[in-house]
Amino acid sequence: MASSETPPPSIRQGVRIVPPDGPVTMEEVLLAVRELVGHSKLFHASRMNKAVVAFLKDHQLIESGVVVRDLLVQVSPLSVPSTRITVSGVPPFIPNVLLENELCRFGKMASGFRTVSLGCKDQKLKQVQSMRRQVFMFLESPTQTQEVSFRVKEGEGLYMVYASSGHMKCLECGDVGQKRSACPNKQQEIGCRL
Repeated sequence: MASSETPPPSIRQGVRIVPPDGPVTMEEVLLAVRELVGHSKLFHASRMNKAVVAFLKDHQLIESGVVVRDLLVQVSPLSVPSTRITVSGVPPFIPNVLLENELCRFGKMASGFRTVSLGCKDQKLKQVQSMRRQVFMFLESPTQTQEVSFRVKEGEGLYMVYASSGHMKCLECGDVGQKRSACPNKQQEIGCRL
């Protein structure tokens, strides 16, 4: 027997609406959305952090926005794909804000920076961090691979760093998609993955 149940919504039907500052209720936001899309197209909603997340059938709210308390409020898609950017060659004394200032030319930050572990196997070296940092970004051109180098000024020095959205290459054989520790062409045991 076939089920007549409607399939669940996909993430592409989700939108995020951040209401204006002040005591705006979720109900106020949903009534404003309903005015634009109709009551039959609004079928799931919840408050998440300071935003209202709603799932709608075929909508154009992202282009038009929604008016709440006489203010136009931007609506963003719930499923904006972010890209992992790895910034290499970053001395530990360089603050993240300097990297962010440079990378903002290519899109918006989707996360904060995190330092990548060096990957040493010996327990005595597990705490050693690499000079790479990773961040997730909403790139202006998400289909392109981001490969860029730039200088960062800190104190009296200029430091060249490299940002890439590409896949890290194996440092043993140069193939993409594997780490040195798992390289089938590995010649000898190496203590750290670089």
